[in-house]
Amino acid sequence: MFLCVKRGILAPMSVTSDMNSTACMLLSYFPGIGPYLYDEFVRILGEPSTIFAAKEKDLEPILAGRTSSFVRFRDTFNSTKTLSMLNSLNIQYIARTSSLYPTQLSTIADPPIGLFCKGNPQVWNRIPYCAIVGSRMPTHYGLRATADIVKVVVRSGIGVVSGMALGIDAQAHSSALDLKGKTIAVLGCGVDIIYPQQNKYLYDKIVENGAVISEFPPGMFAKKGMFIARNRIIAALSTVVVCVEGNEHSGALITARYAAEQGRDVAALPGSIYSNLSQAPHILLREGAFPLSKIDDVLELFGKTKYLCEKAEPTERQYTEYERQILSSLEEGNTIDYIVRASGLSLAKVSTNLSALELEGVISRDEMGQWIRIRNLS
Repeated sequence: MFLCVKRGILAPMSVTSDMNSTACMLLSYFPGIGPYLYDEFVRILGEPSTIFAAKEKDLEPILAGRTSSFVRFRDTFNSTKTLSMLNSLNIQYIARTSSLYPTQLSTIADPPIGLFCKGNPQVWNRIPYCAIVGSRMPTHYGLRATADIVKVVVRSGIGVVSGMALGIDAQAHSSALDLKGKTIAVLGCGVDIIYPQQNKYLYDKIVENGAVISEFPPGMFAKKGMFIARNRIIAALSTVVVCVEGNEHSGALITARYAAEQGRDVAALPGSIYSNLSQAPHILLREGAFPLSKIDDVLELFGKTKYLCEKAEPTERQYTEYERQILSSLEEGNTIDYIVRASGLSLAKVSTNLSALELEGVISRDEMGQWIRIRNLS
C-alpha cells in the first residue's frame, strides 16, 4: 500500500518499521534536525512514524519557530522519488530504527538519525574496528607508523575506520585495502561527494571493499562543524581510537576525546618533542591515553597478543616504466625538481605520474612538501 499525507507521498510500506525508517529519512533531509531533536520527537510523539499525522500544535514544543516550514517540507516530501534517486546513486539509507544500523552507534548519547551508505552495510557488524586518525600533512614517521599499525590490526582480524582525509586517514584506508582488510570511511559531507577529490581512487576502492558513510544527505557539501560531527561517528564505530599525529587544534584530538567520552579505548603514538604534530598524541598521553611504545601494543586493547593471520599479502600492482623510474628516485624525501633530474622524465610526465601514485597511496608528501614512498615496489 501507499501512505499519503496531504500532498506528501510515501514509498510502499507494509509494516510500521518501514514507516519509521521513512520518517527518519525525512528528518535526515530536513535542515537543522539532529539527534537531539529526533529524541524530542520520540519522547513527545512516540514512534518516529507519528510525525506524519502530527498537527502543528503537536510539533510546536519541539520545533518552535520552524514548525510551519517543517510541515510544508513534510507534506511535500516524496519518499518514492527520494529512494529512487538514492538507488540510482547506489546509496542505501539506514535508519536508526533499522536492523542494519550499527549497534556501536546505539551506545552513544547522540547517534545519527540515519546513515547514507555506499558499499556494504553489513561491514560494521562483522568485526571489531580500530580508528586511526591524524594530520593531513603528516611526517614520514607518522605515515610509516600508520602503515605498520594497520598491518598489525588487519592481520589480527580487525577493520580500520577513518575519515578519508589526506595524510594519515588516506594512508590508513589504503594500507587496509592493500592487505585485503575491511575499512570504513566516514565523511563530513554527503556520501556522494568525493572529498577531497584527490582521493577518488581511494573512495572507489573503499566502496568496493567496505563502506563509505555519512549522516548528511547526498549533495550536501561540507560546512563548519560537519567534520567535528562526523568525528564522533568515527570514534563510536571503533573499539579503539589511535591518534598518530596532530597539532593541539587537530581534528584527531577531537576524535580521540569523543572516544574517551563514549567509553572507547584511546591510544597515542609518542613523537618527537620538536614536532608540532606530536602535540595531539602527547596531550592525550598526559590525559591517560594508552602509549604505543611498539606497534603491536595496540593489540592489547583488543585483548589480542598475536596475529590471527600470519599471511596477508598486499594486492599486486604492476607499475609502468615511468612509475618505476620515479619511485626509484625517491628516498627519504625529494622535490619534484630532483625527481625530474633523477628520472630523466619531463616535468609533465613526472607530475602526471606523481598524482596517480599519490591517489593510490603509493607515495605522499611529508611535512616539508617533499615526496616520499609509502609502499615498496611489487
